[in-house]
Amino acid sequence: MSSFAQRQQELHRQADQDAARAQFVTHLVAMALAAPAHDVSAGERNALADRARQTAMYLTHVGFALPLNRVARAFARDRATVGHACNRVEEWREDPAFDALLLSLEACVRAAPSKSFP
Repeated sequence: MSSFAQRQQELHRQADQDAARAQFVTHLVAMALAAPAHDVSAGERNALADRARQTAMYLTHVGFALPLNRVARAFARDRATVGHACNRVEEWREDPAFDALLLSLEACVRAAPSKSFP
């Protein structure tokens, strides 16, 4: 297999892993915030789904140490949208109750398996 084909295969594998991570975090956040997971991942426009989606993007970025462009691809969003979400979540962290919840969710995300298997 050519090096180009190998690189393409690696990029597809990485994108699949990133999408799985985003889906895991989306469901985790939806459960924690009592938001329907479908609304969060489908892009429903309501305050609860928006907040959960932005929190999921933030946790995917922070918890898995993924760059914003990979998080954006995993959530089918623009990089600037993910950056905005991260900024919003940082603002919300000023609320002690939300910050405590976020800390526990970050611990869950960081404890998730991250090794890739062949």
